[in-house]
Amino acid sequence: MFGELVLLALVQLGGFGIMTIGSVLALVASRRLGLRQRMLATAEIGAVDLGELRTLLTSIAKITVIVEASTALVLFVRMSTDDSGQSTLRSAYSAIFHAVTSFNNAGISLYSDNLMRYAND
Repeated sequence: MFGELVLLALVQLGGFGIMTIGSVLALVASRRLGLRQRMLATAEIGAVDLGELRTLLTSIAKITVIVEASTALVLFVRMSTDDSGQSTLRSAYSAIFHAVTSFNNAGISLYSDNLMRYAND
């Protein structure tokens, strides 16, 4: 369980980092100034627009929580109603784990057959 929780935390941090880098690059690319010019201007002024970065990080966190929570809820309903004999707590944990790893495109499952038992759903 400890190893799974560490793995889950690392997947979440990695996914958040990738989304942040991608969003910052998209934000920079959408502006008239290129990345090099913006970095030079920022170094010249000696300030970073932390308000804009904070807003971006907050938006990414909100989207992540909403999508992962929605996915976990759907998975929990399905996993708690199957005939695998899992407890409600284990179904909830499994649903959260699979929601986080799927949203972050990690490809990790707690089951030996991945999620093939739900392939026909």
